Amino acid sequence: MDENLRETTELPESGGTAPNEENEPETKSIRFVPSAYDPRGIEQWLSERAAEGKLLLRYDDFVIGEPRDCRYHLEPAADDDDPDELLREKRARLGWEYVCRTKDGIFYIWRGDRTAHVPTPKDCTDSYGYRRLCKKLRRSYFLPLLYLVADVLLIYLLFYVWSIPLLSLLTMPKNDVIQGVSLLLGSIIGMFSGAQERKEMRTLKRAMEDCEYVEQMRQLYRISKAERLPNFSAKGLADYETNDYADEESSRDPEFSAKLSVSWELDLWGNLRWAKRKGGAEYLSSVEDWRAMRMTLVAEVATAYFQLMALDNELSIVRRTLRTRSEGVQQAQLRFEGGLTSETVYQQAKVEYASTATLIPDLESRIEIMENSIALLMGKSPDWEVLRGQMNIEAEFPDSLPVGLPSGLLQRRPDVRASEQQLRSAMASAGMAYADRFPRLTFNLVGGWENDALQGFFRSPFSYVAAAIAAPVFGFGRKQAKYRAALAAYDVARLGYEKKVLEVFKEANDAVVTYRNVRKTAALKVALRDAARKYVELANLQYRGGSINYIDVLDAQRRYFDAQIGLSNAVRDEHLALVQLYKALGGGWELEEE
Repeated sequence: MDENLRETTELPESGGTAPNEENEPETKSIRFVPSAYDPRGIEQWLSERAAEGKLLLRYDDFVIGEPRDCRYHLEPAADDDDPDELLREKRARLGWEYVCRTKDGIFYIWRGDRTAHVPTPKDCTDSYGYRRLCKKLRRSYFLPLLYLVADVLLIYLLFYVWSIPLLSLLTMPKNDVIQGVSLLLGSIIGMFSGAQERKEMRTLKRAMEDCEYVEQMRQLYRISKAERLPNFSAKGLADYETNDYADEESSRDPEFSAKLSVSWELDLWGNLRWAKRKGGAEYLSSVEDWRAMRMTLVAEVATAYFQLMALDNELSIVRRTLRTRSEGVQQAQLRFEGGLTSETVYQQAKVEYASTATLIPDLESRIEIMENSIALLMGKSPDWEVLRGQMNIEAEFPDSLPVGLPSGLLQRRPDVRASEQQLRSAMASAGMAYADRFPRLTFNLVGGWENDALQGFFRSPFSYVAAAIAAPVFGFGRKQAKYRAALAAYDVARLGYEKKVLEVFKEANDAVVTYRNVRKTAALKVALRDAARKYVELANLQYRGGSINYIDVLDAQRRYFDAQIGLSNAVRDEHLALVQLYKALGGGWELEEE
């Protein structure tokens, strides 16, 4: 259970009172500090209180009565108000009743029996609760940073103010040293984990924005295509004008008209053709950017998932080792009390047990943070359950991959295709600037009916034909400067495309080299693990035979533990290398059928 959850037996200052003469239900104030990152823990804690006869009435207040077997559900709040009637009716059909909100207002608290159906987690990327949680994630690095600063100041006071020599650490209890180092490392890890979460938030936000940007570019491309076609418009008019000039008789001038006009710009120099090409290139570039962002998002989710599985496997190794160390402590205690060994052996076994136990809280914290990161990348709330299996340490990876020719690599990479379309757009802009220096020819055709009375309206045809030419005469070099600026922008885009091609080749080669090296490292780690396991077995046999002391057994166990952790990290690196190779090759590869 969350350490932040704690219970008191105090009566509330207001709201909860002791039973009175009218047999009002007894209420008790049970203060707890819910963590926004552990809603499932809060649900379990509230259910346990209900089993004790303490039913949640409102935040911090519980009704004391008979034990009740019920369950709670936390749901991100949509706004600052309580849920509306529509949401309450929807949850009531699933077997839930609304209780209250959390103190920070982020979650609704629902209560139901054990048969109540848990609502499917909704996509709340636009909800008030989700935005509140994101703000907390953005501020999550401040507290670890404060811890780090406090640790630095403490070390300064120890070594400089109090003038404690460095060698005095050797005389301190090892458990205290381990605890201090763990606190410092936890602060640093927490600070960097906050930075990782902010990076994932930016990735998710960019993926959502790219979808809208593609649609925007598609509509702009349709506009550029439509500019090459004639423009049709219709107009109907009815007016009644009265003129009363000085020294003239008053006159009336009514007019009724219905006209259809057609205007068309003749594309003599390619202005409109270049504009269409520019719009098409920008649209295709946005599509490729969206594909690249989607590939990046897939890679980020896969990376986080493999890291999560590695953390799970590492936690399993630590817990198995902890059970082994616990048995070792019991054996050392029995031998010490029986006079077979000295107290040093017993204390050494306790130190090894304590050092292993300190690893579990940090791993559990990192696992929860990684689960929140995956939920964020998936666009879900932090209480979303991440389904996963176990890491296969004996997994086999292909020895070679069909990377293909460099030309095929350039065709697969969406960022390269996007850079190519940007180059085409820059070339089209240069073409538009070049054509803009020449005259523009526009035709206008207007036809319809026009009369001063409705009688005989359709016997009064009207037509108008005009052609207009607009040519720049003297603009102090504006057109020429605009054309030269477009050429310079084209050169910049060309250099950017060449740079992108070189970067892609480098990333692909780096990914292949990394994959080969991690494959070799994993094979060596397997051999090291097997040798360390055999070493532990032999050390235990020799210790029972009296050939070696218990210190040698502990050393063998440490080596075996380090070998298991090293192998787990090596397998994780293999998976991560495959993910990086997936990105470098533009979304994967195709294996040839044998």
